[in-house]
Amino acid sequence: MLYRHGRTVIALAVLIALAGAATMIGSEAYRDMVGLSLFGVLALAFAGSLVVSNVACRHGPRTLRISGDGFTTPRHGGGLLMLASMFPLIGIGIAAAGIEATSGRHVVLGIAGVAVGLILLAGLAASLRTVPSVDFTRRGLTLTRLAGTIVVPWDALDPGRPTVRRRPPASSTLVIARPDLVERQGITGVSNAIVAEGVPVDLLLDAIRVYVGDPGRRAAIGTSAELDRLHAELPTAVPVPLAERPVREPGVTITGLAIRALLLAGSLTVEALTSNWWLEQAARTISGVLVISMAGKVHPMTWFRQRFAGNPPAPPRPE
Repeated sequence: MLYRHGRTVIALAVLIALAGAATMIGSEAYRDMVGLSLFGVLALAFAGSLVVSNVACRHGPRTLRISGDGFTTPRHGGGLLMLASMFPLIGIGIAAAGIEATSGRHVVLGIAGVAVGLILLAGLAASLRTVPSVDFTRRGLTLTRLAGTIVVPWDALDPGRPTVRRRPPASSTLVIARPDLVERQGITGVSNAIVAEGVPVDLLLDAIRVYVGDPGRRAAIGTSAELDRLHAELPTAVPVPLAERPVREPGVTITGLAIRALLLAGSLTVEALTSNWWLEQAARTISGVLVISMAGKVHPMTWFRQRFAGNPPAPPRPE
């Protein structure tokens, strides 16, 4: 699975981004469309290999598994590591800023652009090393986030209602009765949302309720017999084919339209004022994406699934 080779994927993505940017900045022969085309072909090949690997490796069982002295959710990492395919695009931005700085046209702006690009690249690479997961131990739950960890003892949960199932499922949360027992490390905010991959949220919520309601079973967490017993008691999640999953069209809010309008105004301003070819092309691309986004309610991936996978549209969300 991609998560097993996550560090290699991230290192390769960073190498492609930095090597491509350094080549275009340091060699005038690669500052035109030839260099950009070579950079683009390399980026597409890398992204395509990630897509193929992600699709090929996501056929494992959608259930808890034994890890150390507890149970844990599978760590595929495909969705997050797919973001690594965006690193070469950041490299193109770094190259454009570096060219501006070395050519003497916009030295300060170019140096600032390179610095921002490098910080963004480093921040994303660091955050992608961890996959959100939920670990069951005899002491309690450990919620792993991208930039932090939340340790929730069983006694900290509300015994009457330890979890809340919300729509969408990604917003399902733990109900904390004793927040003084919860330990937070890193950047976690105040959210107690249950975020994991490879296991349906309903199965996680049911498993949590089992151990909150029956403290005597916590001592068996981490054993094969207890995992088999848990699987026998909880309903087995049957994967739903992509073509049969209902697609919910996201509504367009006033706030969302206002933000996109401001971004569109900014990109049009940059396009009108800049004399740099790179910035002008980037501004045109962003403007086009924003116009398309404002023109319809359907997300591009939603549109693709409706047209090519035969998905029946679900009722739209309220405005």
